[in-house]
Amino acid sequence: QFARESGRRTVCVNNLKQQALALRLYHSVNRSYPFGADGGWGFDWRTHLLPHLEQQNLADRVPWGEAGFWAGKDVHSENLRLLARTSLPFLRCPSHPAPRFESRSINALSGRAISSYSGNAGGDVVVDTSSDGRIDLRRGNGPLKAADMKRPGSIPVRSATLIDGLSNTILVGEVLYQVDSECGICDRFALYHPNFDNRSGNDFTEALATTRVPINSRINPDVQELAFASGHVRGCQVVFADNSVRFVAQEISPAVWQAWGSCAGRD
Repeated sequence: QFARESGRRTVCVNNLKQQALALRLYHSVNRSYPFGADGGWGFDWRTHLLPHLEQQNLADRVPWGEAGFWAGKDVHSENLRLLARTSLPFLRCPSHPAPRFESRSINALSGRAISSYSGNAGGDVVVDTSSDGRIDLRRGNGPLKAADMKRPGSIPVRSATLIDGLSNTILVGEVLYQVDSECGICDRFALYHPNFDNRSGNDFTEALATTRVPINSRINPDVQELAFASGHVRGCQVVFADNSVRFVAQEISPAVWQAWGSCAGRD
């Protein structure tokens, strides 16, 4: 059993390295990281990476900037359903207990592919999306955060602003898809999200998490939904901006964990 888990963890490490390399390639082309979630469009950071993950055919189907509606009969709607139902092997940790697809209808869309990874929105995020003035997934201090794509002014993060250093800034980490009495549905889907496509978007925890919340946190549903978590024992794996992967124990100091989530905390 130990040997099997060791093999699964190795696959997970390779998945994270592949995603970090794709983020680096994206940055070299666009001179910034992608937004973590595209509010008003419906996509996330993984959708932007498709050409750098040898998925050009799928990337060509993405209706960028299209208001779109996944339930329509036009070609854009067909492409949105395809994106929502596409499971890519490097977005799944083999230790993840959830199935590859959610058979039930979530956001009135069945068969959505489940992901094991989320982008890091920062170490200071308090809530998902909010209008009460608290720091949410649009305003975190991490490298990947949500943006309203229908309004100009949002600026993606550049590696030059990672003044804490590439080896001290988390890009992506593991998360769990859960359906239980505590969380309701902590849904972790990939590539296309009806909730993101709703006005300026909401429920960005489908693609983003924060290091302000302890690993594997089960404090309450709102906090649990923001947490990095995994199917491994007592911790999770994360990849840093220098492409290094580390297993982080859930007992890690909160100050260190939050500092790793920040781009520019000078810590």
